[in-house]
Formats: sequence, structure tokens, C-alpha cells
Amino acid sequence: MKTYKLQQENYQMRTYKYNGKDHLIVPVIMMREGVHSGSHGPILHTTAELNKSVEAWNGQPVVIHHPQNEQGVYVSANLPKVREKEEVGIVFNTHMEEDKLKAELWLDVTKMTNQALETLNAIKSLEPMDVSVGIYTDEQEIEGEWNGETYSAIALNYRPDHLAILPGEVGACSWADGCGIRTNKKEEVMTKKDTETAVKKERIVDNNLTTNAAISFNDISDKLRDKIRPLNTQSTATQSGTYHYLSSVFPDYFIYEREATEGERSFFKQGYALDANNDTQLIGEPIEVKREIIYTPVQQVQTNKNGGKKMTPCCREKVNSLITNKVTPWSEKNREWLEAQDEPIIDNLVLEMNRKASNEEAVQVLTSEIKTSEDVLKLLPKDSVVRTEIEEGLNLHKAARQEKIDHILNNTEEGIWTKEQLNAMPTEVVVNIAKSIPADTSKKVDYSANGNVQVNTTADDEVLLPVGVVASK
Repeated sequence: MKTYKLQQENYQMRTYKYNGKDHLIVPVIMMREGVHSGSHGPILHTTAELNKSVEAWNGQPVVIHHPQNEQGVYVSANLPKVREKEEVGIVFNTHMEEDKLKAELWLDVTKMTNQALETLNAIKSLEPMDVSVGIYTDEQEIEGEWNGETYSAIALNYRPDHLAILPGEVGACSWADGCGIRTNKKEEVMTKKDTETAVKKERIVDNNLTTNAAISFNDISDKLRDKIRPLNTQSTATQSGTYHYLSSVFPDYFIYEREATEGERSFFKQGYALDANNDTQLIGEPIEVKREIIYTPVQQVQTNKNGGKKMTPCCREKVNSLITNKVTPWSEKNREWLEAQDEPIIDNLVLEMNRKASNEEAVQVLTSEIKTSEDVLKLLPKDSVVRTEIEEGLNLHKAARQEKIDHILNNTEEGIWTKEQLNAMPTEVVVNIAKSIPADTSKKVDYSANGNVQVNTTADDEVLLPVGVVASK
């Protein structure tokens, strides 16, 4: 007799319109602590390591079976072409509960209908469904025993890539191990007949956030903004205050940001639900959280000595040189990502960092040591064409400047300008002064305030007479 493992209580599915498309949201246990045999053999997965990757799972693609290329080699589901073709949903609301890595699968109803209709119907009927995590890990090759099961290595530093639904297959962390698309509570073994009866009784769909609800996602966001607006404070006396902004909204909780006028920023997680009137009701107390943005690198999977697929760690010394470089943008918090890259990528980063450091040092030398044109010439080889051109240009400049200075001194009264004064002036000022003095004047221009007025002393005085009166000869 065929049997199913089915949870008896509180297996809730719900539908929700996300990015304009209907999604079926189902609970899943992706992995739990224990020894699981996958492509790498029996590997121990610990709660501590699973807990480190929780936030990185949100937003990862859901696919049917692990994706492969035309040669049958397993590849990343985050490659653009692979994700466009094979993604049927997204992982959201990931969290750890005791030793279990739990989440929600937001399955695109249209894609599931077109690509995996039987799987979709099986999930809706609450049939057992195994899953498998697509991850990159480092492995500490230590043999040991955990709860009576032997292992050949311990998985470290999880880097999530995708979650695969395995219709008709058994996952490394199988349904029998407590994983799969299922409730997050204790399961029981039932006969097929008992299962069908239980399905009819326990098929519960949460309509708080369904596509048939009379409230849209934008309406929900607006209502949540209204809920946090009273938290704002402002003091006219001290010109200070705090302001709250909605950051992200999820089906049962939202994230808001608190910003103070002093520049302090913090984030909080707050639960909520919709009541019968489609109004938002806050649940519980807000919890301060830390926002972390992680970009998982898209890389080809490589083969380890056991035939398994994992990413090749790069040279740690090169990563250290990146982190400790005086002009680096990298820090210790980037080490895990850097050590996950292939060595050629790290080599390029090191090369770029060294080039940047060299450029900055050169700029510092130029700004601190070069004060005159002669300082520039000293940096150039004596037989350099560039140095010859610069020297010729400087000589022409000096000759033209001296010509203007000589013109000023030769065509003005002595003492108006001195050679020292003119030499200390910028060339532009010298040129402007020279332009104001006629080059062919026979008289020197007097720039003094009480200069002598030139008069005609060779002719008779001219008598001024009224209009119409002519002087007699």
C-alpha cells in the first residue's frame, strides 16, 4: 500500500500577486542539521553554518531539478539565460528554527502551469515533495560521526545559488530526514486513503493576502506607512527629531527605517496582518535588525577530487593583499566573497589595485614636489623628445615675456615700473600692461597723478571770442 508523509495540522498555502503575477506560497524546510549524502558524498551540515547563510537565501531562484548545460554539467541557476528559462519561483522569508533552515517558496503559477503542471498539482494536493539546495561550499575534509552516521567532510561557508524542487526524486536532505515542501510541524505516516481524507480537512488557504482580496500591495504599503508615521518626533527647541520610512514589505512583516537628524540610522522588523476590514494590524513588538546586501557571484561550478561540484577557493595571500592595501575598498567583511572567487578574478583585482596605488603615489609626488617648470623637466630624460619640445616652448615663452617687459620699461617714465616688479607679475598682467602702451610713441606716458600737461609752445596764443566775432589780424 502506497503511503505518504503528511503533516496533520496547519499546512497553510496562500496566493499572492507579486510583480503583477499570481504566486502560490508554500512552506519548505530546505535543510536541517545532519549528515546528508549529495554529490560530495556524506557531508555534515551544522546548525551554526546553516545559520550564517539565512539572509543570502532570500531572492534566490526556485527551479525544477538542478539546471545543467548541454554537456550535462551542473551550472548556476543565477546565470541570466538559465534563470530566464528555468526559474519557476523565488525563495523568501528564510529563517532558522532550531536546527531547520526554513523558508517560503513563492511559485509563479503561470510558469508552474506551463513548465511543471503535474508538480504544481501535487503541491496543491499536499503530496510529499523533496527539494535540494543548490549551494557552493567550502569543505573541511575531516572524517567523523554524528548521531551514529559517519561523514567524510564538514560543509562550511554556504553560498546559496538556487533551490531545486525534485518531483519523483529524493533529495540529499530528504522527506524522511524532515526536509521538503511541507509544514514546519511534526509529520505522521498515513495511508493513501487517510491522506486523501486529511487533505480535504486540512487544505487551509490563508485569504488575508490573496489575489481576490479587495486591497492591493500598494494599499497595504500605504496603510503601513500610516502606522509608522505617529512614531515621528520633532523638537523645535533643539531642531532635532526622528523620522520613520517604510523600507520593505513582506506578507506577514515589514521593515522600516528610523533616521535621526544627527545622522543616525537604524532598521526595525515589525509583524502585521490584515483584519476582516482589510486594515493592517501590527503584531508583536518591533525588533531592531541589521541590513545586509549580499551579491552572490555567478561562477561556473568546478570539480573537486571526489568528483563533486564546488567553487575553487582563491589564494588567501592575494586576498590578504587586497584587504590590507592602503587604497583598497575591500575590508574583512568582504573576505568570504573574495575567497569564493576564481584566482584569475582575484589576479585582476590585485592588478587593478596596484595600478590605482601607483597612480595615487604619482599624484602625491607631482603635487608635493613639482613647483616650477624646471621641476617638471627634471623628471624627463635628457634625450627625451618631449623634454626638448617643452624646453623650446619655455624658451619661446620667456623671450616673448621679456620682450613685453622691455617694451614697458622703454616706453614709460623712469620709476613707474621696475624690472623686479614686472618679473614678479603673471605673464597675463605683463601682456595687458604692454598692450596699453603705444609701441611707436615719441613721448613717454606719464602715469603719475599730477602729470605735466603737454602744451603747444611754438604758436601764438589763441584768443577765445564770442560766436560771430572774428579776431583782427
